[in-house]
Amino acid sequence: MTQGTFRTVSKSGAITIPAKLRREYGIQSGDGYELVVEGKNIILKPYLPRCIFCGKQENVKNYKGKYVCQNCHDAISEALGKEPIAEQQRSVEK
Repeated sequence: MTQGTFRTVSKSGAITIPAKLRREYGIQSGDGYELVVEGKNIILKPYLPRCIFCGKQENVKNYKGKYVCQNCHDAISEALGKEPIAEQQRSVEK
């Protein structure tokens, strides 16, 4: 069974995560987290950027402030008549 820690919500809506938990889970000031609602529970999860086109979180890179996965990048490159990144890198290595 898990043990909970009681905290109250401030007037501004903030909840403080105790230092012991922050240390235990490696939570640093400035880290991004998302709140996920499952039933009547609110779950705090580390923020993982999502591709702006397909929503996937795997293999995502930041391009000019937007996140794009490799698959969508390659599809866009192909549609624009450009080589996918992997092909560009192989050309440079030759």
